[in-house]
Amino acid sequence: MDRKNQKTMRDGMGRFKSSGWRSALPRALKIFSWNYCGVGNPATVHELKQLLIANGPDVVFLCETKIHSNSFSLIRSICRMEGCLVASSEGKSGGLALLWREG
Repeated sequence: MDRKNQKTMRDGMGRFKSSGWRSALPRALKIFSWNYCGVGNPATVHELKQLLIANGPDVVFLCETKIHSNSFSLIRSICRMEGCLVASSEGKSGGLALLWREG
């Protein structure tokens, strides 16, 4: 329908009323980022889990994980994140991980 043929309605204040669908406002996305300095230590993994429980982020970015991607599935499981993308470290340096909640 073109604009000329569109019915326009005004409310009592003279503002235009919408006769169409309105989309819901998107909810805020919580993002957590941490320079991890090595994820191999169980105490560090426990600290990460506690931070995630306290803050409830939707997306988590970890840098300097210092582990191979094959070892990261356990950490993803402990942190209860559904999605995971990992770039392995080379030797004892580097390593990135992106984790997220579905929905």
